[in-house]
Amino acid sequence: MATLAELQTYCQRHGWRDSTTAGTTQLAAWINDVLKFLAIERRWPFYETPGYFNLTAPYTTGTVAMTAASTALVGTTTTWAAGMAGQEFWTTEDGNRVYMIATFTDTTHLTLNSAYLGATASGKTYSIRYVRYAAPSDWGQEGVFYLEDGRELSYEPLELSEWHRLRLLDRGTTSYPERIMHHNLAGTDYFYIDPAPSVAKAIRYTYWRVPATLTSGSDAADIPASFRGLLHLALRLRLSVDDNNAGLEAMQTREYQREIDKTFVSQQPHGPLPIRVGGGRAGGKVPLGGLGNIFRIDSGYD
Repeated sequence: MATLAELQTYCQRHGWRDSTTAGTTQLAAWINDVLKFLAIERRWPFYETPGYFNLTAPYTTGTVAMTAASTALVGTTTTWAAGMAGQEFWTTEDGNRVYMIATFTDTTHLTLNSAYLGATASGKTYSIRYVRYAAPSDWGQEGVFYLEDGRELSYEPLELSEWHRLRLLDRGTTSYPERIMHHNLAGTDYFYIDPAPSVAKAIRYTYWRVPATLTSGSDAADIPASFRGLLHLALRLRLSVDDNNAGLEAMQTREYQREIDKTFVSQQPHGPLPIRVGGGRAGGKVPLGGLGNIFRIDSGYD
């Protein structure tokens, strides 16, 4: 563990020269940049985190009225909710199209993100399909996703345009979604589901989080003691290259990446990461470019 105040003092001892209030604030942001950079460089075991969320069955209560060329939806005996914004709207009146809901107004009023293309109608059955779910606020890197029956879901960090294409190709619903996609929309991370779930399901997953932003001097970086050396080296590298500039170029060098690799292997619960090659001495080492000669050879021979 290391507090923000300790890290700021360390930087001031190694070249940070701006001791003004503005300089101290900038240094805090600079240190947070380094922590987040290191967090996403490798899948550190101390950042691996469990997560879960529930898939929601389509909402079909009441009836809906639509007006041709309008984005307004008006419900009768509905209890629409704010979480319906960003989900899909489908009605039997216009069965070949699936619309996206833009905004929630109240329990009987929603707005589509594009004008309704069907004919004006009221008292119609409909379905609101839940295909978007908020990811954790500290989302960093993807892990593995499982349905409640142990089935693994495909994870694909696709662009939204590709997800929309998939939804156009498969406009129905299914009991068992096949894939989950991640996308950052206006600063918020979301999971997008395809195909749309037809029933409620629980999903469990793991992911690698990014550390919380340190703001107060007493805030502590959530790192093991063995990680502090790598963090200190990163701070010194930045100080030697660009002082209070926000650039992270110094940590992209091959030499520093090797230091990251060595620290990463030291964090593994079972020691060096084994690889299998044809021939070679079991327990020996093999150069692997930027991986810093850190892998143990397993030749496969007794």
